[in-house]
Amino acid sequence: MNHILKCKEIRILHWLTLAFVVALLGLGNSACSNNSEPEKRPTHITLILGGENCEFYLGAVKTALNKLKGVKEVDLSTQKGQAVIKTDGTLQSSQIVDAVNSLSGEGWNCEAEFQK
Repeated sequence: MNHILKCKEIRILHWLTLAFVVALLGLGNSACSNNSEPEKRPTHITLILGGENCEFYLGAVKTALNKLKGVKEVDLSTQKGQAVIKTDGTLQSSQIVDAVNSLSGEGWNCEAEFQK
């Protein structure tokens, strides 16, 4: 009888340890909740382009945007002074603006803002 009691105590201890580890790792209910879905980000973004002489460096704008992982297509010809970017939805909008705003050279720079 004493041996059976020890086995039950050991099993209970194992289950408690497992429950503690699962709780510690945060694998409880969070694995089943809808909160684990990735944030939905826009897949079509239109930027207004400006800056000193930026219109002469649209190739640099297109190259910088195409280097971003997640950009599918860059259209600079539909509307003058605008960039239409199609993404896979994984990029933050600020990453796209930062890529354009970082472009500059002697006598030129590019600036971007979202079209509202």
